[in-house]
Amino acid sequence: MSLNPSSDWIEIQPGCFYQRREPYNMEWGAVNPSKFRLVAASYGGLLALTREDRKIVKASGAETDLRPRIDIYTQAGKRISYIVWNKTKIAGMGWTDDEKLIIVEATGTVYVYSLRGKEELQFSLGQMARDSGVMEAKIWGTGLVAITNNYDILVINYFQNLTVQNGKAPEPPKARLYPNPSLAEPPVAWAVIDPQYTQSLNAEVIIATRTTVYTVDVADVQDQMTGTYGTFLVIVPSPNGKYVACFTEGGSLIIFPSDFSKKKTEFSTEYKMPPEQMAWCGGDSIICYWAKLKAILVIRVASGDIAKPYVSQYEQPLFLSSECDGIRIITPDRSEFIQKVPDSNESIFSIGSTSPPAMLYDASYLFERKNPKADEMIRSIRDMEFAVEECLRAAANETSPYLQEPLLTASAYGKTFLDSTFDSTKFTDMCKTIRILNAINDNSVGMPITFVQYEQLGLPNIINRLVERHQHLLALRISQYAGLKQEKVLVHWACAKVVGSTASPDEVLHSIVDKLKNSPGVSYAEIASIAHLNGNTDLATRLLDYEPRAAEQVPLLVSMHQEDTALIKAINSGDTDLVYSVVLSIKRKCRSAAEFLQSLKAKPVALQLLMSYCKQQGDLALLRDIQIELNRIPEAGNTTLIQAYKEPELKKRIDTLEESFGILARNKDTFMAKAVEDQIKLLHLQKDFEATIGGEYVDGSVSDTITKLILAGQNAKASKMQKDFKVPDKRFWWLKIRALAATSDWNSLDKFSREKKPPIGYEPFVEVCLEFKSREEAVRYVPKVASPAKRAMYYATLGMLEEGVEAAKLTKDPNIFQQMKTHFSSNNRAKEVLDQLTEQFAR
Repeated sequence: MSLNPSSDWIEIQPGCFYQRREPYNMEWGAVNPSKFRLVAASYGGLLALTREDRKIVKASGAETDLRPRIDIYTQAGKRISYIVWNKTKIAGMGWTDDEKLIIVEATGTVYVYSLRGKEELQFSLGQMARDSGVMEAKIWGTGLVAITNNYDILVINYFQNLTVQNGKAPEPPKARLYPNPSLAEPPVAWAVIDPQYTQSLNAEVIIATRTTVYTVDVADVQDQMTGTYGTFLVIVPSPNGKYVACFTEGGSLIIFPSDFSKKKTEFSTEYKMPPEQMAWCGGDSIICYWAKLKAILVIRVASGDIAKPYVSQYEQPLFLSSECDGIRIITPDRSEFIQKVPDSNESIFSIGSTSPPAMLYDASYLFERKNPKADEMIRSIRDMEFAVEECLRAAANETSPYLQEPLLTASAYGKTFLDSTFDSTKFTDMCKTIRILNAINDNSVGMPITFVQYEQLGLPNIINRLVERHQHLLALRISQYAGLKQEKVLVHWACAKVVGSTASPDEVLHSIVDKLKNSPGVSYAEIASIAHLNGNTDLATRLLDYEPRAAEQVPLLVSMHQEDTALIKAINSGDTDLVYSVVLSIKRKCRSAAEFLQSLKAKPVALQLLMSYCKQQGDLALLRDIQIELNRIPEAGNTTLIQAYKEPELKKRIDTLEESFGILARNKDTFMAKAVEDQIKLLHLQKDFEATIGGEYVDGSVSDTITKLILAGQNAKASKMQKDFKVPDKRFWWLKIRALAATSDWNSLDKFSREKKPPIGYEPFVEVCLEFKSREEAVRYVPKVASPAKRAMYYATLGMLEEGVEAAKLTKDPNIFQQMKTHFSSNNRAKEVLDQLTEQFAR
């Protein structure tokens, strides 16, 4: 007869079977769970326990350290670390999904520990928690809820990332204040529904008082009006968040939907005293434990009609921990797991089952023994693909290889009767999964998870748990076997080697390099970072020599204060951004610009890039210093000149110009130095003119300043400026006649024209008079124009035909008359005269 485990099943209700498995005998000695506060991580995770303050615990004879502490164990009772607790009272303790231990202190401080017992983060729940203190806190996989002594509700829905990376602690999460249901006394009982199971994706807090139950979420408080049922002494939400189990003061167990819309079912336990522990077994049963009765009640609630509960005696104290598909029972001696028999296994192993997977299982058994009935049985299976897949799933649900093997054999046997459309990778993938499950369920690992839990948790998270427990070899082999990247496992192993090894740095380095030499994707920078944080800077530097990515090398070298090495690596990489980052780090470190430039003097590439950076960022002072250091005196002078005119204050501008003059004066080419010197002199004069004359002079050119002085009637000062700045006579005359014409000072213009023979001639006098619309003044200067042709055209412009003709005749150029015609377009007589003269002089 084929192997059948159904004889060990427990029939909770007619046709409803549960099974109890005992994965491990506990290795922790005579630990009594009833004397300790104990919390378990989900998915077969770790156990953390600490002594209850109000309970007396007998000290072991071998125990020498009697300080309060928190011990961390595997599910097999193997201690992997402990935390000496030298702080105040613990208000709450629990595990996150990634096995970080969260401890909430009564002062409102939250501590995050790794499973190795190392404190990784510390933060406060806020001023409200500090002022009143925390009465109690509950932790789930992604967050926590704390109730203060003033009954304020503080919630962190999602921890996000609590892992320290490259020595940097993550940003502490912030608690959110929920609405207060106006509690006047501590809750009788309370519980939390995980945010992933609520519509708002925020945690819901269920609070039982003596008269009613409140549901509190981020937005409001709802009174569920449950007073008719009496006081709820224990409240436990189901793992999937759909239901809430409530134990009343009358001894009844009532199941509600999580919104308390209506009662699903009610069962009288006949025990007025509330159970010490009450927990869900998957999503369909409740287990209650009374220490005095030394028994648990398994109450099936999924069907709605509760029959007589199943009672199981336990002589030893125990601890209950819910899972998504069952419940773990931890006693001093052993670890148990109770679950409803999975449907696929029940359909195969139920007595007399004729389901397709059961028939395939029996047919495979007969075929192995060469029984001809196997062929007849195979032919009677109508849905072979379903049978094959159910045998596969049943094999994964079993923990015993003795049952896994015949189930896999049956699946493989049935697969041969399927056509090519069947996806054979389902079989190979499931075989891999079963091998992985068997490996991690082993007593040496102590991670007893079921196939359902495996699917929910995911293999990458399982590997993360293994590496955190320092099960690196197993994690590596599983990664290789499953075709996953192995770099993360190797890096974690190397980091653990760096931290925990007592060998010399040389031995550690050679060990790591030898192990990782065939893994090109490994980040040596991450390992080096841990070495540096662990105080082994020499090892960190040598590890970085194996890091191929400069972008990973350089920042760490800078943080290790090895800027020279970082700069060489950055320059060799050709990454200008990296060079910039190192150079700027060196700049921040140096006490003066001279020290900074001296440190870069031997690295011209860095200096060139720094100059480009200074130009982009407008850091002209540093750019000037670099140019001086490189003996680029003209460039340094020009940079200082640009810097001067970015100064909004005149005094600073003059000071910077004087600095520019001092730099340029070192150069043999004195032209720029002289120009800057003249500009300084000009600014001083302009400043004085603004103070004594008024108006705006600063920032004007020499010509602008002379013009403004003439306009202000300061002719003597204008003449002195001409002399001081060596303004040519022609330019000065032009400036003066324009300024006098602009102010219509025609008398002064006339007087000026007669001071001496104008070096620019009299044409400019005519031009400015015409520009400023003074025909009469223009007529005064036209006869003095030396060129007959220009005189003729000026007369034509003024409409003086006869005078223009006389001047034009002196040129003997017939074209001049045609040019004059353009000024007499509406005078027909003048045009006739000019045409005749053109004809006459053209002969």
